[in-house]
Amino acid sequence: MVTKSFLEEPANRSFAHQNLGELDPRNSFLAAEAASGIEPSGLKYRGKVPDRWAEAQTALLADESNVEPIHMEKDDMFERRETVAEQATPRAIVTGCALGAIVCCTNVYFGLKTGWGMGANLIVATLAFTVSRAFNFNWYTRLFGGKPFTAKENCVAQTAGVAAGSLSSACAFTSAIPALGMANVGIHYSYGQLVLWCLALAYFGLFFAVPLRKQAILRDKLKFPSGTATAESIRAMHSSHGAGANAKSKALVFSAVGAALWNILCFFIVPMGTLPLFTWFGAPAVTARGLLLNTSPAFVGAGMFMGLKVTVSMLIGAALGWGVLGSIAVSNGWVEDARVGSWLLWVSVAFMVADALFQLANIFFVLIRSALARRAARNAAAGNINAELAAELEEEIDPAGEDEQIPTSWWVGGLICSTALCTVLLAVVFDIPFYLVFVGLFLGCILAIVGVKATGETDINPLSGVGRITQLIYAGLAPGDVRVNIVAAAMAAAGACQAADMMGDLKTGHILKAAPRAQFIAQIFGVAAGIVMAVPAWILFSSAYEIPGTEFNAPSAKMMNAVAELLKDGLGNLPPHCIDFAVGAFFLTWAINFATKFLPPHITKWIPSCMAVGIAMMVTIDYSIIMFLGALMFYWWTKKRPQQADDLGAAVASGLVLGEGLMGLVRAVFQLAGLKALVEMPE
Repeated sequence: MVTKSFLEEPANRSFAHQNLGELDPRNSFLAAEAASGIEPSGLKYRGKVPDRWAEAQTALLADESNVEPIHMEKDDMFERRETVAEQATPRAIVTGCALGAIVCCTNVYFGLKTGWGMGANLIVATLAFTVSRAFNFNWYTRLFGGKPFTAKENCVAQTAGVAAGSLSSACAFTSAIPALGMANVGIHYSYGQLVLWCLALAYFGLFFAVPLRKQAILRDKLKFPSGTATAESIRAMHSSHGAGANAKSKALVFSAVGAALWNILCFFIVPMGTLPLFTWFGAPAVTARGLLLNTSPAFVGAGMFMGLKVTVSMLIGAALGWGVLGSIAVSNGWVEDARVGSWLLWVSVAFMVADALFQLANIFFVLIRSALARRAARNAAAGNINAELAAELEEEIDPAGEDEQIPTSWWVGGLICSTALCTVLLAVVFDIPFYLVFVGLFLGCILAIVGVKATGETDINPLSGVGRITQLIYAGLAPGDVRVNIVAAAMAAAGACQAADMMGDLKTGHILKAAPRAQFIAQIFGVAAGIVMAVPAWILFSSAYEIPGTEFNAPSAKMMNAVAELLKDGLGNLPPHCIDFAVGAFFLTWAINFATKFLPPHITKWIPSCMAVGIAMMVTIDYSIIMFLGALMFYWWTKKRPQQADDLGAAVASGLVLGEGLMGLVRAVFQLAGLKALVEMPE
């Protein structure tokens, strides 16, 4: 514990001055120093300490009792200060970009199938640590500096990995790009156009997030649960010298290899991938509705991630949509049996849009409530201190020094360039008027702030709600123009996605005391790596398969296109009576979500997720079944061996998704090369 008496000892004060420039004084030390009377000029502070802050601390900590609550070990007071170059090392950036690029390809594949993506944080952090340990005394270490892989380097690596891995959703390869193709707007994308599209959207959100760091992390002290969990995992790996990290990496690699081999086997022996059980038992009509047993490892892994509540909700949605509502529509002659999916599309969109808008409204409510609570707490704590000084007291001291901050010229110049690129690109390639592009970028800024706040408070980035709000706004600004409607939604979602992801990474770095400048450099390279992989992955998949089609359902693209078409044509062109059920689904979703806010937890845990119900109606039944089985297997694992499941569950699930995602690229190459299955699905 640091007290005034500790700092008054000559030996301790001498220790502090002898280590000038190599030290990392923490907030608690600054408070104790102010109380002890040590001159601030005696140390090189990493963070900027306002004069009024120091004056207030001197007044508040005038006696020994006020210093007593400050907890700090003597050895923990200082730590060696790594430079930006020592954190943003080539090995950290290269490793992070390589691993993130793999996640990016997987997310393009999995996002086109389900509409969901996989976070790269823990995957990259764990694998980067394992790679560094495996080659610690070999060429890997000698080539990249000859020093052990540090926690701050790992933070930089996972930052690059997240920037690369999230490109599939940030640049709309699973939503707006296929939605534009569905809308038949006559746009054909070249490789160069897609690269420019990615550069414009991805970097805009990244640059805009930089000035939000001080408010979100230092003043509001938002939690960013995923970012915090990643920081704690990195800290645990490096403090325990890798205990457990190697086991996680092995579990991930082995499950990925197994999933990849199974996926390739299913390409050549088609029935092994989708088992038509009901056809074998003499009920082909049931099979025609999609009631199959899918053996996809990726969906097993997805079920493990999602848990029983979400997967049971999908089973309910599949039974309600394909079983009950589909049968009603067919029996009444509203739709043919083969086109039940097109009729259910609108009911599923109603569930998904209603849930997204409710969650967005709820997030606004949570943010307003928390802001008011913080303001009340600040006013109560201030007492007789004026409001300005109270705000300074509340702001956390930045552990990053001036030389570790992101220069203003970097993000301002980047924001100007990305804005200009976005404006020119959308005006030339998509023929969108300049003023509509500027409106879209302005909305993107506002919604990026919402995304950062929402992710920091709840760990949920409301991308779906952000996109639907933007589509509604542009329905008034550019009525009847599907192209503008879809592209505008992509702009807004990209800003929210990139800004929230970057802020979560900066939170990880803040906890680990990594330099924001080092993380920013990693993000620049990470986005570039993601573009290098995401664009070819999309071109490969879209060339080999029809999207949406039997291989890729593209639910996010279907929803985006459906909303745009509805706003364009109105209700007159919808299939018979589907609007009645869609309206009912919309209000049912709001009623269910309202109920979850007021009912006790032991009841709400049994209430289904309306978003999952809607997605299950949009994809075929076999997806819901296999994800439920994955969740059920993981639940059984947690009951039989809870510690092992807790340690290795996420690694196994990630490996299953990664393995199939990468083999999806190989299968697409096989498809383009004209390779045929050895055993086809029986008629």
